[in-house]
Amino acid sequence: MAGMGTFVITLFGGLILYAIIGWVVKEPGRQLQQKFIKLGDLRGMHKDEIVQKVGPPQSISAVDESTILLQWMATGYLIALIFNEDICQGVNQEIAT
Repeated sequence: MAGMGTFVITLFGGLILYAIIGWVVKEPGRQLQQKFIKLGDLRGMHKDEIVQKVGPPQSISAVDESTILLQWMATGYLIALIFNEDICQGVNQEIAT
């Protein structure tokens, strides 16, 4: 009977630890997402204005001569914005886990 109690306590403790670690690991992504939420509608905003509020992107890709794709990533969150002549055209992709 004592072995069963130890098993239940260990299982319960492991589940709590798993939840805490998951929350801590994804916190940077939640903070990044909140920065973008505070900006509101991104369409029409200048690239520099967005970078000033949320920080530099982790990835920049040229789509064509005047269009670029900027991506911001943190554990648990990714957002990709498409820019034409440095003006945001909108969200190309957004993933939150």
